[in-house]
Amino acid sequence: MTYLSPAKINLFLHITSKRDDGYHNLQTIFQLLDFYDEIDFSLRNDGKINRASGNEDILISDDLMIKSAKKLKQYSATNFGVERGTKKARSDRKAEKKKETNHKQEY
Repeated sequence: MTYLSPAKINLFLHITSKRDDGYHNLQTIFQLLDFYDEIDFSLRNDGKINRASGNEDILISDDLMIKSAKKLKQYSATNFGVERGTKKARSDRKAEKKKETNHKQEY
């Protein structure tokens, strides 16, 4: 299953407080851009949670998507796992041009 995660630019960002877990509560105004990351998820029957690709510069122990998957697995008490991959910053315009090019090549 592939999901698109849109890029954004913060026009306003205000830290309102620091939480007990070290993160911050925020007030923000942002603008979505026409770039996005593609995030792929594949169900695993062996219960493992793996990062197949993307975010290689982030330690697995610091990867928020891996942490979230582990919390979700614990909360839901499932025996399934997930394989996750990420393709960074694609443009909707590039995707449309690729579709147009592919379409033209079919003729």
